[in-house]
Amino acid sequence: MQLVFDTREHLNIVWKLAEQISVKSKGYNEFISAMFFVSISHCDAVQTLVEKKNFASAFSLVRPTLENTFRAVWFRKCANKDQANRAIYKSKWNAVGKNIELIEDQYEDSILFSKLWEMLKPFVHDFTHGGSELTLRHISKDGFITPTVDDQEVRFLLQLTVLVSTFVLTELVDLSDEKKFEAYVEKLVDQTCIKVFGAGR
Repeated sequence: MQLVFDTREHLNIVWKLAEQISVKSKGYNEFISAMFFVSISHCDAVQTLVEKKNFASAFSLVRPTLENTFRAVWFRKCANKDQANRAIYKSKWNAVGKNIELIEDQYEDSILFSKLWEMLKPFVHDFTHGGSELTLRHISKDGFITPTVDDQEVRFLLQLTVLVSTFVLTELVDLSDEKKFEAYVEKLVDQTCIKVFGAGR
């Protein structure tokens, strides 16, 4: 599947840009940047696992990838100092749905979050914790134990990986306030829309 290699090419560019971005050591910026780094790392791992046809582990990373990203955006855009400290020092985080609700209350352009979560919610817990949905995707019609994940599901997983990594890169650029990277991100988004989603913006 060509999309596997297109996704790797995309992630290599994301890494190249992300590693050049300098975020000021101010407030919680370093913590937020590290969370975004974790999200990109998860995306990178998903592509690598798909390329190796390890779909079980690839799908198990969907929930932590999304949850970490939603938390990072909530932390950056919604959390007050008390909430931020409780999250960092006591690991007291909101549920995923609550974070999405709080983000979307303040930022209408984040409506994609709730749509994504509603679409994936029935599966992500199962995928992460090894439930029947994931297990049944490893039994063939002839009774052989082998990955039987549909190509369309793999395609969706890779597209999700590209979507999240692009969004996270955009957030990092915005957090750093380094305008010089905006043109590179715009170019990457255009390339991504054509190669990965098959359409121009």
